[in-house]
Amino acid sequence: MGEEFVVRVYRDRKLGEGGSLAKVASSLALPCGEEVELRVGGRYQRVRLHFGWREVEVEGRRLHLVVCRVPALGRRGEWWLLTSLPVRGREEAARVVEAYRRRWEVERFFRLLKTGLGLETFQVRGLARIRKVVAVLLGLAVFLWEVERLGDPFKGFLLQLGGKLGLPSERDGPYLLLRGLVRLLNYEVTQELLKQAKGGRGRSFG
Repeated sequence: MGEEFVVRVYRDRKLGEGGSLAKVASSLALPCGEEVELRVGGRYQRVRLHFGWREVEVEGRRLHLVVCRVPALGRRGEWWLLTSLPVRGREEAARVVEAYRRRWEVERFFRLLKTGLGLETFQVRGLARIRKVVAVLLGLAVFLWEVERLGDPFKGFLLQLGGKLGLPSERDGPYLLLRGLVRLLNYEVTQELLKQAKGGRGRSFG
């Protein structure tokens, strides 16, 4: 169909020139390295990855295999990426690795939209109403995503409101931030209602 692709392969495959994908991947030199931002152990960190590439034949088609290793991810940190894109040097191989890294983040973002914010639970009719729901939830999802990624003091405040226990194994994910944000908004609404009930007396957060 004329479309290009980058796919991660988890299972071994026979190659047209003999041998297998696993043997090529395990013996492939990884001469290139660079630092990228990845989510490791529930937190965004700058980590180093190493990658190399080689042309292979899979099911009669010439493709490029880009092998990338991310030591910080342990056993999950070996990626076999098959692509129809041309890979003639470091920059093009790095573009393949970046495409897969971004796809990982896109999946996490849509999981936040669907599971965390309940996008699929809204029942509205009409394209205009659907657009309004999606726009509001997208705005909220982007806000939570940026707070999680930047890690400023406001993030720590929302995590505490969300019930962060301070355990070493605890992950500072967007769902905890969402819970904290809901509690903060509930507090603001409560303060405003109390102020109105007291005839203007009372105080508001911040």
